[in-house]
Amino acid sequence: MSIASPNNSEWLTRKKLIDAKLRKAGWRVVPYAAGIPLAKLDRCAIEEYPTVSGPADYALCVGGEILGIVEAKKLTLGPQNVLSQAERYSRGLGESPFQFGDFRVPFLYSTNGEVNYKTNVRSLTLTATTSGRFEPGYFKYLDVDVPADSHLWLRRGDILLQRGNTEEYVGVAAVYEGEDKEYIYPDLMIKIHPKESVLSKYLWMALSAPEARQYFRNNATGTQGSMPKINQTIVEDAPIPLPSTDEQHEIVRCVQALFRLAEKIEERVAAATNRADKLTQAVLAKAFRGELVPTEAELARREGRSYEPASALLERVESERSKAVVSQRNGVRKSVRS
Repeated sequence: MSIASPNNSEWLTRKKLIDAKLRKAGWRVVPYAAGIPLAKLDRCAIEEYPTVSGPADYALCVGGEILGIVEAKKLTLGPQNVLSQAERYSRGLGESPFQFGDFRVPFLYSTNGEVNYKTNVRSLTLTATTSGRFEPGYFKYLDVDVPADSHLWLRRGDILLQRGNTEEYVGVAAVYEGEDKEYIYPDLMIKIHPKESVLSKYLWMALSAPEARQYFRNNATGTQGSMPKINQTIVEDAPIPLPSTDEQHEIVRCVQALFRLAEKIEERVAAATNRADKLTQAVLAKAFRGELVPTEAELARREGRSYEPASALLERVESERSKAVVSQRNGVRKSVRS
């Protein structure tokens, strides 16, 4: 059985993320109670507010009037695609002094608890390192205060290790190549800041080697159905050889040269595949145009015999058919006269 988390539970998303943001914005989160009149409620986010179309996740009440409907979704669902549910609840609202077309409230919202506006804190997501390379485009904004001296801020050359992911990706490493203190790292990553005697590139290569990857997979823990995880102790015990700094430089140089060669080979294979695809299309086009084999006309010229093209054959057949029809008509006329 999988463990409930904000990723797979709408209820937990509401309790752990959305409720906290509503309270921070000055709303009082209260459950719906049939016996309490709206006139007694002000700046309240009423949970499970009843409408004709079903209960709304939150109804925002100010001065005894419902001014907004909030539709909540779990983290794995994008809120931009579920606003229609808030619209449906707005249409099904009971008594309301507002009428905006079919809508009975002036404001409609949908959210999964994540910040969708820019802040000063950008937190990387697992996707930023899943490929084994740092991809800075995968992050989310957090509306939190992170002190400038916090260990969460990343520095260029840090190693990011996926602490929790599927069995295939747990333990995947990447070198952080962004600016210092540009991002923070999430809970499902482990940050390694190498000593001066250890090259970041070398450590990344060692952690990405098949032996290290298999070590992390074998030692990851987790209940059945949950995400496999590794901890600091497992990382510290990883079988990583540590040669001298000069040797590390040479290893990195050689591996990077091989990477460049592999990239060139991949480019050539891609180009050859593209040419092959175009050649296949060209061959098929020639086949349908009859250009792959000699035509009957060419064969007749080579063999010194006559050749009647299909167009001429059709004309001859049509001419003979017309003559036959005329002859048949003439025979009928002679029979009638006699």
